[in-house]
Amino acid sequence: IHSKAEKPVSFLACCKEFCALWDTEAEGGVYTTNLPIPIDGSNNGWQHLAAISKDEHAGKLVGLVPVEIPQDFYVQTAKALKARMPEWFKSRKIPMKHIRKGISKRGSMTRAYSAGHLAIALNMYADCYAEGYHSKYDITMSDCNDLSFNLIKAIDEVCPGPLNTMSYLQAIANYIITDLNEDVIQWTTPSGFPVIYENYVMEDIKWKSWISDMRIQHVGNEPRLVYNKKIASPGGFASGISPNFIHSMDAAHMALIISHWDGEFAAIHDSFSTHARNVNDLLDLTKTIFIAMYDHKDYYEEIRHMLLENPEKFKYDYKLGNLNIKDIANSNYFFS
Repeated sequence: IHSKAEKPVSFLACCKEFCALWDTEAEGGVYTTNLPIPIDGSNNGWQHLAAISKDEHAGKLVGLVPVEIPQDFYVQTAKALKARMPEWFKSRKIPMKHIRKGISKRGSMTRAYSAGHLAIALNMYADCYAEGYHSKYDITMSDCNDLSFNLIKAIDEVCPGPLNTMSYLQAIANYIITDLNEDVIQWTTPSGFPVIYENYVMEDIKWKSWISDMRIQHVGNEPRLVYNKKIASPGGFASGISPNFIHSMDAAHMALIISHWDGEFAAIHDSFSTHARNVNDLLDLTKTIFIAMYDHKDYYEEIRHMLLENPEKFKYDYKLGNLNIKDIANSNYFFS
């Protein structure tokens, strides 16, 4: 039976835990469970981006705003995608649960970390292939190219605020590398961790070697040198600043939770675990730390001071939304 479960190993662990409970109670004892209970962030990257931009609409989709019924960010992007390609989806007759799982989910998730059209298309086809959707619905790699292009536009429609944050970070990166002629971007996260972000123009380097009597060739990358100096890549910095900054804020959130937590704790990215009796306390702390990180009138201003020595010289027009970050305290779906 466990082989049919969505997560067979977790299902088996729960079965063993229940068996131990029943055996202990049958003998008149009291059983203490040590099973780790996870709470998962609702699309963590978009949570940080929505908090920075104060985008209330995006916040509702990723658990930053209290709602009676949980919102599904991936379904919303899937609906927007269907609206952009009605004839394609009509001809395939794909149910929404399969569109969400195979077509919209991973692209919508990774777009928060600046995944581009090609990366999204490749992942989309891999997901469709793994689920058998490629043959069931006749989905080709060419289809995934078209779908990924339109998915990015669909995401733009669903949550414009977070994408404005990405553009803001890219503008700062371009200003530092191009206008200030720097070759590194540095900042310190709310947890006190110093980040040094480097991105250089790379070139292919070939090496030749032997294995037994077979000659082989290796190809790698290393920074291009001009007068023995590495050359910063403006394009690389622009595409990488948003995912690196958001990952650093994500890491800061977890680091601050750990520093304030006295119980058992485990984590896999945005999935935090503790024992059953402490889950509510961990959930409350997770909310409290996130609120404290983003409870600022204008976090774009905070970012400017984090990344620039003379922030007043950087000019950029933007508009904040109306999200009240303190509402997370009453949200049942921020982490769940």
